[in-house]
Amino acid sequence: MSYAANRIKQLREEKELNQTDVADALRIPRSALSAYENGRIPSMDHALALSNYYHVSLDYIAGISAERSANASALVSSLMTLNNLAGASAPTASDVGALVDAAIVYMCQGKPCGEQPLTAWRDFMRHLTTCLKAATDGDSAKLADAANAATIAALDVTKMPARMLENKGGNNNA
Repeated sequence: MSYAANRIKQLREEKELNQTDVADALRIPRSALSAYENGRIPSMDHALALSNYYHVSLDYIAGISAERSANASALVSSLMTLNNLAGASAPTASDVGALVDAAIVYMCQGKPCGEQPLTAWRDFMRHLTTCLKAATDGDSAKLADAANAATIAALDVTKMPARMLENKGGNNNA
């Protein structure tokens, strides 16, 4: 299954929709949506419909970019709104920028701990997003599940020292 197919299915599952509901909303055959979720490349019309329906970029649907939004300035705008609402407890654009910059340097230095920290970061953010949505919806069970998953993702960072030592040992034997 291609990465783009995983994305199409993931977007649907994040909204807790079934294939029939999405296909009906997009006015496409359910069998076509199923095929896209199983690796078939959507037609341009269907890819655009999926992009608009899920409010993500066409590049994201096609698997060209990992960035969901076609408008990166929307992130800065959202962070400013959050800062106005939450004050000092909210992360700032500078906080996010510093983390991204550290990740770039990390990648440029050869990923001394492998993909682990980036995977943990991504997974933590996805689970925290689910936590916030579940809390807003008053869904205690979903909140508990997402909180546990976020904790596990955050704890995956503790594997970094062992991975770094493992990679150093591997480099010494090369």
